[in-house]
Amino acid sequence: LNLSDPVFQQTLIDIQAWSGNHQYERGEISSEEFLASLAKRMGLSYDFDVMKAGWNSFVGDVYPEMANLVRELKKITKVYTLSNINELHFEHITLRNPVFEEVHSFFASHLMGARKPETRIYEKLLNEISCRPHEALFFDDNRDNIVEAKRIGIVAHQISSPLTEIPKILKELKII
Repeated sequence: LNLSDPVFQQTLIDIQAWSGNHQYERGEISSEEFLASLAKRMGLSYDFDVMKAGWNSFVGDVYPEMANLVRELKKITKVYTLSNINELHFEHITLRNPVFEEVHSFFASHLMGARKPETRIYEKLLNEISCRPHEALFFDDNRDNIVEAKRIGIVAHQISSPLTEIPKILKELKII
């Protein structure tokens, strides 16, 4: 299995839209079940460790500079992360990125039984942090996630460059 093979990488991108991946991100199936199904889907023989390495190779780094931004924001407000993420990526990414040590809580879809843009994930988050929708500020790069967050009353902004756009929006809103 060549992890850097463009065909393998494209297949992993295509997998993101696969319903099996959505089930995995909701925590409805185990890592073993998901990787076995993924191997079958890709026409590969199943070896948990090989498939795990391949699956985790798909995860990019979170901007290390985000930890500094979160640290500054924590001086004035609570900061949470809400992510569509599965068990293996959650374990992999949280070990490699200091930003997750800085947030007040990391809300992971596989632990919440729902994924963005499903209404219930936003409702569960708001309930967990005791916050009304209009009091929450949500940033995401996915338009569908923003649309649903706004539909239920959350103040939401679609961004593509968090390190520049978040401070700009916070200044416009007179939060910083």
